[in-house]
Amino acid sequence: MVDYLLFTASHDKTLRKWSFETGTEIVQIKPKDAQINSMVVSDDGKILGTGGYCTLKLYDTNNLDIIWSNNEAHTKNVQTIGFFKNGYEMFTGGEDGIAKIWDIRANKYSCEKAYQMPSPLNGLSLHPNQNDLIVADAQGIIYIWDLSQDVDSTVPIQELDITEFFNHVHVDVTGDQVCAVSNRGKVYIIGRTNEDINNISNSNNIKQDKSSLSLLMTSEISTIVEEVPVNPNEGYCIQASSYKFEHFFKAHRDYILKCRYSKCGRYLGTSGADGNVNIYKYHEFKDKNYKPYRQIPNPKKYTNNESVPNLKWIWGLEFSNDGKYLFTSGGDHTFRVWNIEEEENIIKFSGHSGTVTGLAIYDSNPSLMKPKAADITSSLQRFADVQREPSSRAKHFKIAFEGLPISEKRQIIEDYHFEAIHLVDSLVLHQEISSDIQAASDAESALWTLEQILCYGPEIVGKGWQWNAISTIIKRCLLPQNGSSLKRVAVRLFIMWYQILAVNNNVTPELDRVFQSLLPYFPLKSGENTEQILLNYCEKPIDNSNNLPPSIVLSRKLTPLFVPANMTEIQHILQTNTKERAKQLQTWIDKFLEYICRETQKIEWGDQSKRFDCAKFLLDRMINLYILEVYPDLENNGVDIFGGWEGEPNTTDILDTADPIVIVRYWLIRWILNIASAKTVSNPSPSLLLFRSALFSNPRAINIMLSLLKESMCLPLACSTVTLRCMTLVKHWLTQKEIPPFLETGNVSLQSFSLLLIHIFSSFFNSPYIYASPEKINTAITISNFAIQIFRDMANSSNILPRTLPKSVWNELIKQLTNVTINVCKLNDSFSHSTSSSFTQALLVVTTFVYCVREIDIDDSLFDDIWMLFKTTVWSGTLDQWSKFVEMLTKSIILNVFGIDPLNAHNNDDSDKSTSKRSYTKSDRSEKSDTGSNPDFPRSEADEIDDCQNTFDSSNNKEMQSLIRSTGNPEKWLKIWIRIINMVDPSKAAFSQVAVQVLSQIIQMLIPINCANALVHHIAHRLLMVDIKAQPHAIPSLCSVLVTSSPPPLLRAHILIKLEDCLTTDIAPIVLEQVPSMKLEDIFILHKPIIEALQIIIKNGEISSKIVRVTSLLSLEQTDAEKLLLTILTQQHYMEMDLSTLTLLVNSLSILILERGDITLGMNLYQILLKNQSLSIPLTYLLIRNLDELKKRGKRNFLRQSLEQIINMLKVKDENIIKNELLWMLITLICDGKKLPLDENSKKITFEKILSLLNNHDKNVKNLFLEGLLLTNTVFYPLPGFSLSQWNSIDNTTLIPGKVPNKNADKDYENQVFIKNRGVLINVDRKVPSEFIIRTVVGKHVWSIKNVDEIDINGKYHPYIKGWLKNLSKEKMEQEKRTIKIEEKTTHEIDDNFFDKLPTFPKNYKDPIEFKPMLDFIKKSKRRPLSRPSTSDINKTTPSDDCCLVADNKEELGTWRQFVNDIQLIHQTCEIKSNFPRELRHLDTTLSREVHKIAVIYVGKGQEDKNTILSNTISDSSEEFMELINSLGRIVIIGENHFGYSGGLSIGHKAPYYADGSTEVIFHISTFLTGDVTQKTKHLGNDEVHVVWNENYKNYKRDTIATKFCDILIVLTPISPAMIRVSIETQKPLSFGPLFDGSFVSICEIGPMVRETALNASRAYKVDRINCDRPLKHRENVYKECLDKIGYAKMADAITNIYIPQLKN
Repeated sequence: MVDYLLFTASHDKTLRKWSFETGTEIVQIKPKDAQINSMVVSDDGKILGTGGYCTLKLYDTNNLDIIWSNNEAHTKNVQTIGFFKNGYEMFTGGEDGIAKIWDIRANKYSCEKAYQMPSPLNGLSLHPNQNDLIVADAQGIIYIWDLSQDVDSTVPIQELDITEFFNHVHVDVTGDQVCAVSNRGKVYIIGRTNEDINNISNSNNIKQDKSSLSLLMTSEISTIVEEVPVNPNEGYCIQASSYKFEHFFKAHRDYILKCRYSKCGRYLGTSGADGNVNIYKYHEFKDKNYKPYRQIPNPKKYTNNESVPNLKWIWGLEFSNDGKYLFTSGGDHTFRVWNIEEEENIIKFSGHSGTVTGLAIYDSNPSLMKPKAADITSSLQRFADVQREPSSRAKHFKIAFEGLPISEKRQIIEDYHFEAIHLVDSLVLHQEISSDIQAASDAESALWTLEQILCYGPEIVGKGWQWNAISTIIKRCLLPQNGSSLKRVAVRLFIMWYQILAVNNNVTPELDRVFQSLLPYFPLKSGENTEQILLNYCEKPIDNSNNLPPSIVLSRKLTPLFVPANMTEIQHILQTNTKERAKQLQTWIDKFLEYICRETQKIEWGDQSKRFDCAKFLLDRMINLYILEVYPDLENNGVDIFGGWEGEPNTTDILDTADPIVIVRYWLIRWILNIASAKTVSNPSPSLLLFRSALFSNPRAINIMLSLLKESMCLPLACSTVTLRCMTLVKHWLTQKEIPPFLETGNVSLQSFSLLLIHIFSSFFNSPYIYASPEKINTAITISNFAIQIFRDMANSSNILPRTLPKSVWNELIKQLTNVTINVCKLNDSFSHSTSSSFTQALLVVTTFVYCVREIDIDDSLFDDIWMLFKTTVWSGTLDQWSKFVEMLTKSIILNVFGIDPLNAHNNDDSDKSTSKRSYTKSDRSEKSDTGSNPDFPRSEADEIDDCQNTFDSSNNKEMQSLIRSTGNPEKWLKIWIRIINMVDPSKAAFSQVAVQVLSQIIQMLIPINCANALVHHIAHRLLMVDIKAQPHAIPSLCSVLVTSSPPPLLRAHILIKLEDCLTTDIAPIVLEQVPSMKLEDIFILHKPIIEALQIIIKNGEISSKIVRVTSLLSLEQTDAEKLLLTILTQQHYMEMDLSTLTLLVNSLSILILERGDITLGMNLYQILLKNQSLSIPLTYLLIRNLDELKKRGKRNFLRQSLEQIINMLKVKDENIIKNELLWMLITLICDGKKLPLDENSKKITFEKILSLLNNHDKNVKNLFLEGLLLTNTVFYPLPGFSLSQWNSIDNTTLIPGKVPNKNADKDYENQVFIKNRGVLINVDRKVPSEFIIRTVVGKHVWSIKNVDEIDINGKYHPYIKGWLKNLSKEKMEQEKRTIKIEEKTTHEIDDNFFDKLPTFPKNYKDPIEFKPMLDFIKKSKRRPLSRPSTSDINKTTPSDDCCLVADNKEELGTWRQFVNDIQLIHQTCEIKSNFPRELRHLDTTLSREVHKIAVIYVGKGQEDKNTILSNTISDSSEEFMELINSLGRIVIIGENHFGYSGGLSIGHKAPYYADGSTEVIFHISTFLTGDVTQKTKHLGNDEVHVVWNENYKNYKRDTIATKFCDILIVLTPISPAMIRVSIETQKPLSFGPLFDGSFVSICEIGPMVRETALNASRAYKVDRINCDRPLKHRENVYKECLDKIGYAKMADAITNIYIPQLKN
């Protein structure tokens, strides 16, 4: 029991390993799979395979470590999983309806075949012959998938119901019976019969060898099918079977989930959803006995005190090897072990918390299968009894022999060798007189016994013992009339006997001749037929001179051992059909070469060195009798590595792939390759290692092997498997991953061996088949890519060579690659077209690795050869690869020469996104692939090609990245960089376009590196060799050189001359595009040809945004350009321009207007813009915003008139946003003048006109804020020197940043009386009734009141104020419902219903009221003056208490009461709630002007990173920068004395502050901010507009200070002491000005323009946001919400609160 491995998986998502002895858990893991559906352990017990949803995983059974995982094995649940006996293949089936065959060797892990079914697969089972895969699907169909021929058939079952389907299927250990179980509780039994079919042709389908040699034939089935030089879609000699439904019976009430045959061959078990397991002796089914032998659990086994366990759905079912134990798992969350005979649960494994769906066991206890010693002795006695029947003797010999160790088997053969050979002879004689079935069994037993004699008694046989007997049996089997399976056994036996005799020097030339003729249709040089040679040998009289008296001569002709009925017909087909003979030869040589290695390993010698002698002997015979037979000149013209001879160049004639010569050469080279490369694969077979030792111990064999490697390069492309394997071996040796033994001994120099290997694999490109087989071009490309990879891997410095190669080897490597590349690139065919790019890239990469990284000196002649490649190439792919490689090489130059990592700036490059993970590619069902059990021949051509194609691109990408990262001698890098760049001549018309693109790209890569200017100038010189007029895309790069690299005067002059020439041609627009980025002095040099070009373009009407930009740029300095701008505006073309282009035009003219103060130009521009019907509104708005600075220069009337005119044009609802902005600008403009607007002509006040504009000419529509703003600041408060900062309602209670708020702020409102009148909120403090605060939608103001005797009519009071007060006093207030309306009648005339008209007030008490407390209060009350309580207690007193108040300020109270009566405010007195003070504070802090915060950053010389830039202080700033800061606004210190917007700055910070009637802005100056870099970033990073003063020579990049904001970036770069270049970047298109991208501005004007541009940019960003209220609208909404939250007080409370009553003393 200690040898059981037990595994379970459950719905609780755990996978567990259990101990059989203790019943406890050993290991537990939690796979990521949702659930595991199936599990199985490999035959060797090392691997656990599991299948889940889409996943296939392999675990190490020791600790459940994952060996391999595939998450895309299927597209749905994996239902079934199983292993082949060979250990490296497995099969799976899934709900996606696909069955798959997998290769799970460590170096492969891939799907070999896929078989698509029409419905989900519920069960798969592999036949013991490892060829038939039985599949049961969800439609109730049983499929038989023949893996060798890749064909399928179905087993018809008529008894299946319509809705019935199969849940599981299993094959018994003999393969004679198949069981399928269904969802209706039925068991279906399918029988199997064997037929040996030699499927020579799919059309003929001829059957032969109809016998019952099942074991004999199935042991020799070749399931290895690989592409060879014949049609790969046709079949080979395989074992076919016939499956037939036999019977069915009802086993369970409902679902049957699993069925399982025991390995002991006795039991069939079925488990169902009813919680039961039925066990049958399935051999009794033939007697129609369907009664279960045992039932688990059996209710009869449980007493009344014990309950029968409810196993629920039983998902797992397994037998032990001996059939003694049954293992189950299921829905009861347990895993149990049962004693079958006792029907008893002996172990219960608990621990899972869900249904146990997966169960797998491995029974490795050998004692269960080992026979007892007494049984062995008894069987040997029966075997030794020669009088017994031969069949019985054979049976007992097998019983005694099998299961014994090798030493005991050798001893039995030594002791019973006479009896054994006698048994063989007896069986053969008995076979001749037996029936067909018994004859087949006797023949099988005879050959098996002879094989045991040869394997375990080689010392006896080798001396010639029983020569005639053994040879006679072998001859009878070798006769051509025998079936193919029997002949293959004879070949195996002959090979064993042949090498055994050779060890004792008993081999005769006749046996050599027979050994050479074992393959049918082998092409002998003599032209003889090998079948005839074998026939002559077999029919030759037996030589009896050593065994019988001379008088006795055995001349009787030998007869075949077993002749199929249709053998004559089969032989006729083979003799007349060449293709069938070729297939027959291929099939035979495959098995023959396998037997050579395998049978040698089988022979058990007492002296193991004799096995090595056998290998050397067979290797020698294979060379002499087979290899030299098909390569007769191999020794004379082949390789002699020890003599320094590489052989003659290959001169191969083109042969048909079905030619026997090609077939034999293919398989012989393949066989030698497998032997030579045995140590390069994982887990090589011992037989290959044995022959490898024999191969490398013989110099002649080594030369033959190397010669065959060379010959493999000239095989037809259909034999690509061998070619690829040869190259793989060469790669291992070249890269020194394996050192051959003959190199270790020093008999061969490393230099000569390396040169030979280079010549071997590069000779493939001399093969005539490359260009003679266009249908095989994909194969040729694959092999070429693999050869290219060898070149690259050898040169790659990541492959460290243990032994240093001499310079000659590296030079030869490059020379061979160069020659191949030249030959390929100069031809015009499909192969060259497909490979020219790969060869060119490889040549450049290898040369660079060798020269720069490995630092090997390369002959100059090789560079000349590479130059010749680019001179003679006919393919564009060559130039493409040159361009890519130059880019990569430039990055390496940046790293090696300048010490800058080039990949940091390119970390988002997609060039390395490919992966080397091999994706699943299923084979077609007709495609041949390796699925056999022979580990010596494991791969097919399809596999090799797939591997190459999948890894080639990924390895190239990794290699290119590796080359960029490589370091070496900077001088060498520079030399090769210059050499490779100079390979392509830019002046050559065919190359100029690519050359310009590459050289331009290099310039852009090198320009950011300040110290790389010399290289930039070198590239520019080469770029000037191009005809610029023919290749105008060189112009941007030449301009970049002018701008950034400070070219020498001569180079600069040449570039300017080129540009001037281009301005006179049709490509002038391309030059004009570069003008904005050019230096100012270069623009001045070219200004005349530029303006001339612009005039022509504008005249032709070819106006674009780029033309406008250039014209705008020149207009700042050139009057001709200014005229061109006005020309563009006056022409009709501008009507078709987009908004961005017109914005640029308006901005440029705006700068001119501001610089000159030219109102005339402004008025003309304004009138022109009005003519544009579609864009007049946004353009005029932009213009007025740009010219806002003119109001400070006395040009206010122009702005006001323009605003009024454009506002009158607004009548569309969609323009409400712009209308609001324009109105706000107008009112602010009027308010800034601090006087009423007057009409210029009549000099009359236009107040009503302005109000009409505000209300959109509709008296019912009011713009409350703007109307209030106008009235407040021009009528009510024309106070001189009124501070604009007070417009934001800042008072003492407003929180100042950094100031601790007053905790008692809410209590200050307890003494306040609030009055709401006509949208105005008034409040007065009871302590100071002479002052009251008025809050309006505009702001907050304080009034004081006092009595005056008379009003000075002619005084200073404003007439509007007098009129307003007069009208207000006469106006009658509307009485509310609670006010009593008394008619003008005397008291005597009061109607009876007068009291009915009084309002009814709600009662605040319950009836009846309690009178006693009130009576007590009246008794105690005394009417006398009391001291005034604190104001905080006023609201808490009763009405009687209020009457006792005595006012200290009688005069103030009187004035207040008189004011209340005159204005009639008593009815507007309000009652406030407890949370109203918070609402009021929110109102007071809601700004009525828009606020902006703008970041201003100083970048000094050489500063490029954030930390350095933000570390600057005021002392680090330049004078020019400080002048800019001072011109942005007045410098303020944040604190109690600053009442304006602070922009989040804390107390003590200094910052420029600017404000006007509608705007406040504060500038966050990076040098003014305190704290570390992080603290500064918090302020600067949150600003939408960044202004950067850049004194660095490099352009400032947006990501230098990375932030989520910075939507607008304005960079100011001083280009001279008097001029600033402006660069503007926006995250999305916005219209603002006056500055524009690329403009030049005088340093004297830069401050105000930058401020206005930054403000307009910030404003444009805010206006562009969706659902973002402007400040005036927001203030209006907040004010309305605040008023809505207070209501009017009751009359009694209103009188008490508003009059502040008192009692007189």
